[in-house]
Amino acid sequence: KQWYQRRVRGIKTAKAKRALPYVMWSRMMQHHSIPSLQRGISLLKERKVSWVEITKTGQVFTELDFSNQAGYDGVYKNPLIILSGSFNPLHVGHVGMLKAAVHITEKRMHSKPSSVKAAFELSAFNVDKPPLDESVLIDRVSQFNPESLLQGSHNKLKDYEFNWSLFLTSAPTFLEKATIFPNSSFVVGYDTAFRILQPKYYKSEEDMIKGLLSMKEDQNCKFLVAGRLFGINGGELIFNHPDDLVAADNILKPMFESIPPDLFREDISSTELRMKKDK
Repeated sequence: KQWYQRRVRGIKTAKAKRALPYVMWSRMMQHHSIPSLQRGISLLKERKVSWVEITKTGQVFTELDFSNQAGYDGVYKNPLIILSGSFNPLHVGHVGMLKAAVHITEKRMHSKPSSVKAAFELSAFNVDKPPLDESVLIDRVSQFNPESLLQGSHNKLKDYEFNWSLFLTSAPTFLEKATIFPNSSFVVGYDTAFRILQPKYYKSEEDMIKGLLSMKEDQNCKFLVAGRLFGINGGELIFNHPDDLVAADNILKPMFESIPPDLFREDISSTELRMKKDK
């Protein structure tokens, strides 16, 4: 804190002051949080904890930090607006989509700006791939600094500030994520929502419906869906409007709320960015 106060007093220009959160993040990660992060990742990969939280100030917590509290049962108590992904790499589409979801939630709840807590979530485990190495997880975490997360290419939300953390978890599926983060909303693009509704990813269509309804009724979770350029089954890329995802008479319709495209639309993907980088 004293170091931070000295830095504030010594900074003269507005540009330098805007860069301060990144400087503070880097210093905290280097001198305070990396050992805690490494310990948290180790516990996560050994499945001794189900989540590790990295705050926007660089502090690291695991569920063990709360295990002695009365009534703690292994789940994260505070409702969150959660964007899950691999963030390989993190880009303005991720940031803009989460900002839009937070903005919608704050307006619906008539809340003050930054009163709704948002979260980026990265699972260390995948359904059909090996777990991510510690070095990969630390590299992904290093992308999340306050300065970059205040940026975004969508004009309406470019300067929209929000309260966020990054969570590393042991939950590769949304059904598992919901048990860790009850009472939360998961932010997804149309392509991800489309896959969530495909019976082939479950034992059966009945199992899919049962699992998703359990998310809604038992964990009080739902999805906020953004439109996306998406080619179904490898077809032509077209913009899919979130309102068209689920038929109005479908029992699952109440679980999927649309993010209006006029509030957020960003035709970008991590895959495209990786392909451009490899050229």
